[in-house]
Amino acid sequence: MMIFDIYRNAGNSPVVQLVVIAVVLDTVFGCIRAAKDRQFNSCFGINGAIRKIGMVVSILALILVDQIVSFNLIGFLPEAARAYLGDRIGLTEFFGVLYIAYETVSILKNMVLCGLPVKALWKAVKTFLGRYTDELRIPLAVLVNESSASASEIFAGAVQDYGIGTIVGTTTYGKGVVQSIRQLSDGSAIKLTVANYYTPKGNNINKTGIKPDIEVSLDTSLLNKNKDEITHEEDNQLQEAIKAVEKEK
Repeated sequence: MMIFDIYRNAGNSPVVQLVVIAVVLDTVFGCIRAAKDRQFNSCFGINGAIRKIGMVVSILALILVDQIVSFNLIGFLPEAARAYLGDRIGLTEFFGVLYIAYETVSILKNMVLCGLPVKALWKAVKTFLGRYTDELRIPLAVLVNESSASASEIFAGAVQDYGIGTIVGTTTYGKGVVQSIRQLSDGSAIKLTVANYYTPKGNNINKTGIKPDIEVSLDTSLLNKNKDEITHEEDNQLQEAIKAVEKEK
């Protein structure tokens, strides 16, 4: 295989593409910061740009190394990252992930020091992406308590893991297993655990439950009331959820 073909195939890797994008963005914001502070020969100016070139060159070298020697470094990455990278990564992807993490922090730092409204820009990006994806992009709060179990817990855990809403209330029941009753020949039966529930990030909720983002118990004055008798105005948990939704708007 020719070197050109090797690099062309490597260019299809999302990790390599993200490294290049991150390096370009960091260089651009670093130059803007250097111009703003009039410090062109600095760690974020010319010197910084040279180091960024070094990053790209090292990725190009690692691509060739991966063609000669086969490594699998997936075990060195946290579980959350493995879900997106598959079962095998070489030197290029491994160091690419590290570069991306470093560059992301550097980009945000340079944006802040350039005087750019990072929070406003991130909100605009989320809004833009929400228009062109099927993801739920509305202010969301999920009320839970100690009686929230099984599927409702998994839903709350998914909302929490993906960061698309706020969980309000008290820690959930913690039922993370699926059980099946098997009839035996003597007429008795046995209950077997046949599956486990996990949140999208791989958290096992069994006997631990989901801890809410905003922990608030139902007011003691409402405990003896029938739930149908509690008005929306006096339900302090509901009011906290409404406040959380208002903050997300």
